[in-house]
Amino acid sequence: MESSGIFRIFKRMNTQDAHIPAGRIRRLLAGIIDIVPVYLACFLFLYLFTDYDFAWKHRSDPVFRAEYLWRDTVMRACAFLLYILYCALSEASPWQASLGKKLMRLKVVRNNGQPLSLKRAFMRNINKILSCAVLGLGLLWILLDRKRLAWHDILTDTMVVNIANTQTSGTHA
Repeated sequence: MESSGIFRIFKRMNTQDAHIPAGRIRRLLAGIIDIVPVYLACFLFLYLFTDYDFAWKHRSDPVFRAEYLWRDTVMRACAFLLYILYCALSEASPWQASLGKKLMRLKVVRNNGQPLSLKRAFMRNINKILSCAVLGLGLLWILLDRKRLAWHDILTDTMVVNIANTQTSGTHA
């Protein structure tokens, strides 16, 4: 009975190489899981340890509006840079993934399947600035690309893939 079509499909899914591009929704959820805590932590730090709370409370006052906008811009820039650092370090780690990607069962690899070096992981994540800069078109590119690659993936020869089911891979009889 194991030779029926459905069992062959599941066996092939569990034992084949894990170069299946990650799903768009899972990739989006992984990004949200990663970026929201970073932004909240930066906001909380600035709110508690700087005058950001004063600027926040008076953001609608025309006199303090410019101060608020400046501090808000600094907060967003710091959060984005912290996010890039976090992603680069985690993608170059043995996990090959940030916490969000790990929870979504994804990892980042080179196009040949090899893990990312620290240099390539930093380049990939620095290129996220370009992906976001043009109205987010570089991120939306995964909707058009057959391999679901964003611009920062294309520029660094990397891809986000599904993690293979390690419980059954490599256990051929």
